[in-house]
Amino acid sequence: MTTLRTAAACLALAGSVFAGGGFWLEMGTAPSGTGALASVRTVGCASPQKAEITATLEGVAKGVRQSVAATTTPLKEPGIHAIAGSVPAGGAWVLRVTAREGGRETGIVIPIRNGAVTRTGIKHFAHHPDDSDITAALRALAE
Repeated sequence: MTTLRTAAACLALAGSVFAGGGFWLEMGTAPSGTGALASVRTVGCASPQKAEITATLEGVAKGVRQSVAATTTPLKEPGIHAIAGSVPAGGAWVLRVTAREGGRETGIVIPIRNGAVTRTGIKHFAHHPDDSDITAALRALAE
């Protein structure tokens, strides 16, 4: 019975996303030859070409919390952006990316290990990832 309820809940959630209720970001690989860290794609967005994408590198180095600007560049396909930035040496770092479109926003926090983004430990949010989201992601990297 518990399995049936769990399956029903999953189907209901999936239905709401596919019925136009979802807006999120997916991480992709960096376009070759660009020097980008990664790419992101908006999903569930009525006008992907109008989505505003922002990104920062967030980290702790030598006990000091830091934010470093990252750049976003729209690619040929609407809704896909390359994310570039220089990851500082040392410490723990994540890439925070936020998308806004039509009054909605979503975010993704991508861990960085050994100077490169990784899919392991990615966190998705139905809002701009705030400082508590970043702190939790940085703590997870330190474990």
